[in-house]
Amino acid sequence: MILLLYYCRITYYRMEGYYTPHIHAPVLHIEKDLTNPNNLIIAHWSSLKILDQNFQEHLIAGQTETSGFRDGEGSNALFTWVTSFIQSDTRHVLVVDHYSHCIRVIDRQTNGTSTYADICEYGGHNDQGLSQSRFYNPYTILRHPNNLLYVSDEFNNAIHKISGVTVSTIVRNSPQIKPRGMSRRAFVRYNPAWHGQSGT
Repeated sequence: MILLLYYCRITYYRMEGYYTPHIHAPVLHIEKDLTNPNNLIIAHWSSLKILDQNFQEHLIAGQTETSGFRDGEGSNALFTWVTSFIQSDTRHVLVVDHYSHCIRVIDRQTNGTSTYADICEYGGHNDQGLSQSRFYNPYTILRHPNNLLYVSDEFNNAIHKISGVTVSTIVRNSPQIKPRGMSRRAFVRYNPAWHGQSGT
């Protein structure tokens, strides 16, 4: 099976035919489920879901039809717009909540959602600890092989680094950087000296 991201909707292609769009809302991120490699985890508008091998959806957290900000378990939690996520391990998923301006964490054992980094619902720019930092419409989160986390920050025109409990900005307001999506290749090729940074 090949999964195609087409106009922000998942469609399915098999050898026996082409399937019409199955999920009728933007899907911006897809990963293989670490707890069950036969499944996928998808960022489905304002929710996170499992898509199993039979194309059935199973909610992890949030609501597809309702957006907002609220911590809680399962559908009691609300997200504004899930644009990216990473599975930090088989139990925890870090989720970029774009319009809430923060990174949130989901515990897969309880499906409980809580805040991981930034002060949710208040955009800005501030480099401090996880609970005091500020993003402004973060878009993508990526884990580097060195176990540091990187977050693209759209309205601050910045890329942030999360190391342990510390958030720092490695580049900001550079004419060469318009951060929205990121890839591992970008970090391999990026040289902080190009923008007067001391290093990552």
